[in-house]
Amino acid sequence: MLTLIISFIYLVYTIIPHIEANNYLYVDWEFLPCIFSVLIFSSIPFLIVPSVCRKLKYSPKPILISLIIGGLVSFLISYIWTAATIGALPLTGNGQVNMLYAYKHNLSAVIPMAKIGGSKSIFAASAIFSVLAISTSYLGTGIAAIGFIKDLTYTKLNNKNKFLIFFIAFAPPLIITLIDPNIFLSMLNLVGGAGFCLVGGVIPAIIFIKHTRKSPVKQIIGYILFLFLLSIVLFEIVHRLGLIHIVPHAAK
Repeated sequence: MLTLIISFIYLVYTIIPHIEANNYLYVDWEFLPCIFSVLIFSSIPFLIVPSVCRKLKYSPKPILISLIIGGLVSFLISYIWTAATIGALPLTGNGQVNMLYAYKHNLSAVIPMAKIGGSKSIFAASAIFSVLAISTSYLGTGIAAIGFIKDLTYTKLNNKNKFLIFFIAFAPPLIITLIDPNIFLSMLNLVGGAGFCLVGGVIPAIIFIKHTRKSPVKQIIGYILFLFLLSIVLFEIVHRLGLIHIVPHAAK
């Protein structure tokens, strides 16, 4: 994590000289519904809630503080990286160093970012940051998966066998990946939008509604959040099924 933080700071530092204010002027409101699931996923560390609760011995105040700090850190990192990327990469242009090229070829912004000015330092920082970001992300996801399966096997199966927990958590995605990696990647596209918004938004809204039945104001807030988040989930599903096609105006 320390190396990840250092590489991130250095990467942003090397990108800053390439930022141009004009790159922030482009607006495309059709993509507005797509950002909510990204914001929810990147800003709310809901995947590690079971692990955090266990480590902090289910004490409400420390849990709340840790989740707020974790959420703020996630949001700041996402916001800084997004702002730096949009500012440094032009929307369109010849060659590969632009946002539209990355969008059309389904590439991470890190790829064209590494080619800005032919800077080897940006390329090195991008490579280190990408590998560490993926590694720590899957580490956190793996811990969350183990925690979820552990809760399931403890309460529903009354089984505390660690081998069984690891097998249920990691065998299915490993088998799918070995058969055809594209299946796993395609499912990630769907899960990353609709799935995480469902788990991190709709279900918590339902829980909030269930536990605030004595407060009419909180009930109204809960139902508004529920309907709003559910609409995002439905939009993501319809979009992934190809029933709605959203194309940047710059690509038309």
